[in-house]
Amino acid sequence: MRRGSVSGALLAALGHVLLTAGAVVMVAPFVLMVSLSLKPPAEIFAGEWRLLPETWYAGENYSAAFMRQPLARYIGNIERNGGHLVRDQGSQQHQRKHVSRPRQRSLASA
Repeated sequence: MRRGSVSGALLAALGHVLLTAGAVVMVAPFVLMVSLSLKPPAEIFAGEWRLLPETWYAGENYSAAFMRQPLARYIGNIERNGGHLVRDQGSQQHQRKHVSRPRQRSLASA
């Protein structure tokens, strides 16, 4: 095996390891958030930590969240306004491409 191919393979492997570590760092808070949303309060604050709860409390947690705050309305507003913003942004970019610019006069014609 040639020396260049070995160092290239090691460099590629190092890149994969770094990308995998970065992915774990980015995904871990979301996994923790979902895990905690499934647990009762006593289990959240217990000394021992587990990814999956011993007692599933998801129904109570999510129903309380939807009852205390109008989350369905918030989600609807995000959908309605977010889609509107995306459409407006696309049309503004389209308009910028087709804006007529004044022609510059050359020195010879002046």
